[in-house]
Amino acid sequence: MHEQHGRVAVAYLQPAVDIRSAVRAEKGLPIIINMLSPSHLTIDVIARTAAVCLRNLAIDPKNKELIGKKSGEPMRSAFRALFVRKADLL
Repeated sequence: MHEQHGRVAVAYLQPAVDIRSAVRAEKGLPIIINMLSPSHLTIDVIARTAAVCLRNLAIDPKNKELIGKKSGEPMRSAFRALFVRKADLL
């Protein structure tokens, strides 16, 4: 439990806030979203890394809104494909 609180606190440190803003400002969100395209889903490590990256970037409300607008159903499908597959193996 203690480790989880540490991660949440780190997410709001100024360098983390600055990086999330910089990724958005430099138009990096569409590039990361593209890593969830069907062609990348076959390369599990790329798609999983992109998904975790987007989750972390979505802590910022502006990023969260843009990620939702720019990805929509393709991202939901990618998340299902990535994470349901893993759950089926357990």
